[in-house]
Amino acid sequence: MSIREQKGDVNYQPSTNLPEIVDNAKFKYSKSVFPAGAIATQHVIDKENNFVQAGDLYKSFSKKDQDNLIKNLSGALNSVKNKVIVHKMIAHFYHANTEYGTRLMKATNTSMNDVKQYLPK
Repeated sequence: MSIREQKGDVNYQPSTNLPEIVDNAKFKYSKSVFPAGAIATQHVIDKENNFVQAGDLYKSFSKKDQDNLIKNLSGALNSVKNKVIVHKMIAHFYHANTEYGTRLMKATNTSMNDVKQYLPK
C-alpha cells in the first residue's frame, strides 16, 4: 500500500507505523443516503473477531490442502525481506489457529519469540 499523500476519500491506513501514522479527521466515518431511501453508514464493530473465519477455513481443509497452503504461504513469506512483516503475518495465522501458525513458523525458520510480541494480549 502506498504511504504517499492521498487525494480523495481514503478509508484505510498502512499496517505499519513507519512513517508514524495518525488519524486524520478529514477521513472520518461517513453516512450516505441513496435514492431509494437506503442509508449506508460506518460503525465500529462492537466485538471484533478477525481470526475465527481464517482458522475455521484452515481446519476445513484436507491434510493435503493444509500442506499445500503452508508450502505456498511459507514460500511467499520467505521472500519478504522485512522480517517484521513476516512476524506480524505469522502472528495473525497463529491467532487464527495455533497449528496453522506453528507450521508457518517452522517453514519460515521463525521462532515464537519473534512472533509473540504481535499476538493479541
